[in-house]
Amino acid sequence: MTDLDDLLDGLSDAQREAVLAPAPVRVIAPAGSGKTLVLTRRIAAQIRLGAVRPRTSAALTFTRAAALSLRQRLARTLDTTLPITTTIHGAALVWLSELARLEGKALPPVVESETLVRAALPNLSPAEHAAVRAALRGQRPTSPAHEAHVRAVHELRRRRRVIDLDSIVGELARQLERQPERRGLIGIEALFVDEFQDSTPDQLRLFRALLGPDLAGLTVVGDPNQSIYGWNGADPNVLTDLEPPGLRTVTLTTNYRSRDELVRHATRILDPQPHVRGARPGGRPPTLRGYATPEREARALVRELGGLHALGVAWRAMAVLSRTTRALEPVTAALEAAEIPAVVLGRTRTVSAMLARLRSLRDRRATVGHLIDELSSMQVDDPSHQHELDQVRDIAIELHRVDPLADLATFQEILEQRLARRLDAVTIATFHKAKGLEWYHVHVLGVGERALPHPRARTSAQREEERRLLYVAMTRATDSLSVSWHGGGPSPFLAPIVGDRAPLRPTPSAAARGAVARQRALRHALVAQRARLARSFAIAPSMLLSDESIETFVRTPPRCADDVVAHLTRVPPARRRAVARAIWACVSAPADS
Repeated sequence: MTDLDDLLDGLSDAQREAVLAPAPVRVIAPAGSGKTLVLTRRIAAQIRLGAVRPRTSAALTFTRAAALSLRQRLARTLDTTLPITTTIHGAALVWLSELARLEGKALPPVVESETLVRAALPNLSPAEHAAVRAALRGQRPTSPAHEAHVRAVHELRRRRRVIDLDSIVGELARQLERQPERRGLIGIEALFVDEFQDSTPDQLRLFRALLGPDLAGLTVVGDPNQSIYGWNGADPNVLTDLEPPGLRTVTLTTNYRSRDELVRHATRILDPQPHVRGARPGGRPPTLRGYATPEREARALVRELGGLHALGVAWRAMAVLSRTTRALEPVTAALEAAEIPAVVLGRTRTVSAMLARLRSLRDRRATVGHLIDELSSMQVDDPSHQHELDQVRDIAIELHRVDPLADLATFQEILEQRLARRLDAVTIATFHKAKGLEWYHVHVLGVGERALPHPRARTSAQREEERRLLYVAMTRATDSLSVSWHGGGPSPFLAPIVGDRAPLRPTPSAAARGAVARQRALRHALVAQRARLARSFAIAPSMLLSDESIETFVRTPPRCADDVVAHLTRVPPARRRAVARAIWACVSAPADS
């Protein structure tokens, strides 16, 4: 076995090319194509090959949750020092602070951009406020009025001698552009950028300032069809228009998450349609249904989820997604009335209560760093509660490590996602919050002609972003998908898949029953394999592999042995890979066999 065999194990030809290609590299990775796996393996492979050094490399993500996940994957894959792994804003803050320190100065106080904009321009409409925020992140102002607004914010920032979060990346780029020799003080030779379709023009300026105009050490991974943060200053053209000298583009075309029938229907709503196929054959088309009122839509959804649960689908394997939080309210009420357990991402009472103490002691600027201090001083009597507290503190420490700017809202979101995976409850979320997650069955509701595109999406670019949002929501489903609307016809985005076929009532089909039977067989096989392996270690089966991990593998079978390793915390490190391979062999047979 060579030094790279374990990193190439289980990868497709296209994924291997993405892992091994010399930089600069652009990887187009559609939904479910193993983007994070490829990025993790590429970073590890380039370090092992000696093409990059960990101390002069940075892996940058768009969100803190993604940075936390990537760092944990790298820690399991690499035996060496890890590269810098954080958000783009987190890295920019650290580098700005370092440049200031080397000059014997202190970085100006960092303030929330929203606070600064409201102080400078208290009478802005929500749309104008969003436009100013986007301009602060590097997007070109769309009118002379917006230019004047941005100048007013810059002037207030200068008078107060502060720097706002939206301007951190642009400020670092400007400093390095004015004094290119300072690049060596930061010492970055290689950048690996995740979700590059969400990058802003200022971020691309920073990458050029760090690596040089040729971007020789750049790797970017992204999907233009999942660019959903235009309101945040992101520009999907940054990914598609990237053309440094010697750039190699690798396009992944296989979705390993969803059934092929779901992939085929989801891609049909895009224009132009990407060439993507599902690695898992078969499946059934999405169920489509219109209702007179949101209440009727919610009641039908409750019947649908109840029917699937009666067939053996766990509550945690189902999700309800909508474009807006308000559209989720009738569903939340209907699920509660039906006594169906549900977790609303962004509203989990348990997590909110835990953070209430800190909010009562700190002001709105409280960060995860403050939370760590508070958690460290907390004492509990029940040992099981102490274990939970320790887990929460560990998550906070890891998040603070990847981004010192992480706030309580970010921490709450990450904690809620983990809680939703642990509890047997239906997940309720907006399209934006669902990105990066997956479930066996997804119901996308409120996809009506007056709701999607959102009424505020007035330009063609904004409407296309709404189309991509729907695509992101639909591709969260692995096996079963329902789409519904109320009070009129379906969204125009659904026209390619509605066609002439009559919308169907969302009831469990023979295909769904067959999928449940396959899951049941896989669950039995995993339990039996776990028992055999546990006997060889003379430990309880649940200590070798938890029931929660088995349910995770039943919903989404691991792609390779690496995906199993992280679940084997009680197995001696020297034996983990062998045990992981044995478990993976148990689930790697074709899904329909």
